[in-house]
Amino acid sequence: MSGIKKKKMISLLPFSLCIVIMVIIYVFSSQNGSISSQLSIKVSRLFARIIYFDFGDFPPELQRTITEGLHGFVRKAAHFTVFSFLGFCIFMSLKLIISSYGISFILSAMVCFLYAGFDEFRQLHITGRAGQFSDVLLDTAGSVSGIIISVFFIAAFNYFISVRNKRNDKGAAV
Repeated sequence: MSGIKKKKMISLLPFSLCIVIMVIIYVFSSQNGSISSQLSIKVSRLFARIIYFDFGDFPPELQRTITEGLHGFVRKAAHFTVFSFLGFCIFMSLKLIISSYGISFILSAMVCFLYAGFDEFRQLHITGRAGQFSDVLLDTAGSVSGIIISVFFIAAFNYFISVRNKRNDKGAAV
């Protein structure tokens, strides 16, 4: 494979991941309230089993209390996490076509904010779901954290490339 084709394929990866993440968000947000709640309860029980290795030995009422206590956290953590991945991928995608970190940062945050708003608005029309502006803000915070992580990722990558190039230059000069 030629260098140009390889570079084009690598540049398509972040864009493709953005689409995949947006589809995942869309699919999960399309679930009615009871299906969505059942899934997050299952995840909450899984976390409870991780936190308390003897969780299965607890009385059923205590298991239910712990699971319900984790339920809200799991739902909000899912919002934050999936949007942090989206923010990461959108920033990486935009950084390939826009040289300015600041512009890429702002555009990435705006795209994520708009998608979060669209997602929450859509949930207003799904049985058992409620679109909440607080979730838009949480999603945006997750996106911004993903964007910040991608900035550090790019900085670290560029640093290691420059160190490698300096070593190669020293080796060639000798």
